[in-house]
Amino acid sequence: TDHAMPGMTGSELIDAARSLRPDLSIILATGFAAEAVTQARGLTRLNKPYSFAELEAAVGRADA
Repeated sequence: TDHAMPGMTGSELIDAARSLRPDLSIILATGFAAEAVTQARGLTRLNKPYSFAELEAAVGRADA
């Protein structure tokens, strides 16, 4: 998910998704959210802009 979206923030989407699937791995693609926020919530962070290799690495970290 992205953090800044119209109608719902990335954090709100994460909360909604985790209420349905608490074990869901989530990658937060953002240029805004603080690193401490993503670590505290157990998220994999992907800083924008990112390359395909960075996306691939983030997916690997999220699946670990």
